[in-house]
Amino acid sequence: MSPLALVCHPASARPPINRFTAHLAIQPAHRWRLHFALAGTIEELRLPDRAPPCRVDGLWQHTCFEAFARDADAGDAYYEFNFSPSGEWAAYRFDGYRRGMTPVTMDAPRIDVRSKGDRLDVEVEWTPPRELSGTQQRIAASLAAVIEARDSRVSYWALRHVAPQPDFHQRDSFILQLPAASAPV
Repeated sequence: MSPLALVCHPASARPPINRFTAHLAIQPAHRWRLHFALAGTIEELRLPDRAPPCRVDGLWQHTCFEAFARDADAGDAYYEFNFSPSGEWAAYRFDGYRRGMTPVTMDAPRIDVRSKGDRLDVEVEWTPPRELSGTQQRIAASLAAVIEARDSRVSYWALRHVAPQPDFHQRDSFILQLPAASAPV
């Protein structure tokens, strides 16, 4: 399947990005690969310096690439994965909409960042928790990003925005439907 377009939330500051796509694939052994591609005035983005890959809370306050996922057939619980271009990351499990947030223990993801001219590519590969790795279940997912400009303007990007203010946790924004062992999405 072709990359999916992320759209800027209308309440966001005017971004230096004019095209933003994402592509998600679930690899053998349930390893997930996510690719974000941004086109625009990349030098206007505030990107953090590289850091050792470690878990850090609050990454969403600056440039951060995100994935949300849940078992499409079971309850309200869902996961949030945050990936910084610095190499830092975070993962959380929620019992329901913005409640019962618990940090998730997992191996550090591989986060590769490439910038050339008017393009920025961020590729992330990780193994999600077992709850998202069943062979028979369907996964509902959402892809999103917070993009900070050098002048501190922030724009919010997602496959779908369903609220007047940016909110990536809204269940109705989990529009990707894929089996745990799927072809690329």
